[in-house]
Amino acid sequence: MVTVGNYCEAEGPVGPAWMQDGLSPCFFFTLVPSTRMALGTLALVLALPCRRRERPAGADSLSWGAGPRISPYVLQLLLATLQAALPLAGLAGRVGTARGAPLPSYLLLASVLESLAGACGLWLLVVERSQARQRLAMGIWIKFRHSPGLLLLWTVAFAAENLALVSWNSPQWWWARADLGQQ
Repeated sequence: MVTVGNYCEAEGPVGPAWMQDGLSPCFFFTLVPSTRMALGTLALVLALPCRRRERPAGADSLSWGAGPRISPYVLQLLLATLQAALPLAGLAGRVGTARGAPLPSYLLLASVLESLAGACGLWLLVVERSQARQRLAMGIWIKFRHSPGLLLLWTVAFAAENLALVSWNSPQWWWARADLGQQ
């Protein structure tokens, strides 16, 4: 059975962001998921009112793959689904290998927020595709492109993954720790 520890139990307070040649893991896993979740929610709130409510007469006759280039869309759906599922899978792996070590609360919160942010990105992708299909059904030819909200969400996710590499020499991150008890 896994016990959930204090928020930043082993790493100390969230306060000092930079310590021992790198970012504090507690600071990183608090800032990044909350920022991604806020951006994902904002992008959804801005995108959903713009969605057209009316359905044209010929919209139901369009197939799922209507429109050019279905394979990049399927690849994007797969990657967005992985982006939503991987944080929870990582949390499940961490819980499965804990062996009595308490799970820091910030990892639990980070996993949930990262998954929700990934779900926001997936939902935005589906909303954009349905909007494009509706416009095609009405005879309006558009350029297929992503919304600024989705592009911003993906950019922040990519930058956040690379931000962790700044702390490569820090002994506080999991890659520098010897065993699972320290991780």
